Amino acid sequence: MHWLVFLAAVILQAHDMHSGHTMPAAAPAADPVSLFNHRLAGVLVILLGSFAYLENTALQKFRGVKYLWPMPLLVLGTYVFLYSDNPQLFPFDLQRWARHATAWEHKTISVMVIALGLIELFRRTGKLTHPAWKHILNGIMLTAGMLLLFHRGKHHVDVIHTQHIWMGIVAVTLSVAKIVSDWKGGSLAWLGRYAVPLLMVTLGMQLVLYVE
Repeated sequence: MHWLVFLAAVILQAHDMHSGHTMPAAAPAADPVSLFNHRLAGVLVILLGSFAYLENTALQKFRGVKYLWPMPLLVLGTYVFLYSDNPQLFPFDLQRWARHATAWEHKTISVMVIALGLIELFRRTGKLTHPAWKHILNGIMLTAGMLLLFHRGKHHVDVIHTQHIWMGIVAVTLSVAKIVSDWKGGSLAWLGRYAVPLLMVTLGMQLVLYVE
């Protein structure tokens, strides 16, 4: 994913310059908590893509493999829900925990991620057997991807907006690939076997390489 590093560097350079090649005022310092959250999310999404691929290999014969996929989702969603925009959970303060609209967006996305993990876990344990649950899962994934695509923070600089757009594009493409694979199957089943895991790993790498 060296092209992502190159792209981020180009965006940063363009952001630092304006007409006449004059340097603007210094940009706000990167938030170490935000960077850690994105890195952690990236590692968990990469694990998600890896587990999704393993499910379509010979390892699927082992019973425990099918339970691996929901785990990163549950860890990620729970962590973001509790600690995004608020590294100090206790003593709990609602105004500090979700102090602005962007924080509420983070909480909403995290609840969707937790819901994805729970639905997939209960489907795999045989508790949710109706075929509609698969499509609900895909709908939530697509909605979360759209929220990420249009996610805007009040104090976000251009490089952050650009990264969210690229992440959103990958997330929506991932969702569409899974929807098509689940709906059509047959000759398009390769989307679920290869494209979906690859796009998950790509999204994870975007999060790992996130800059502010």
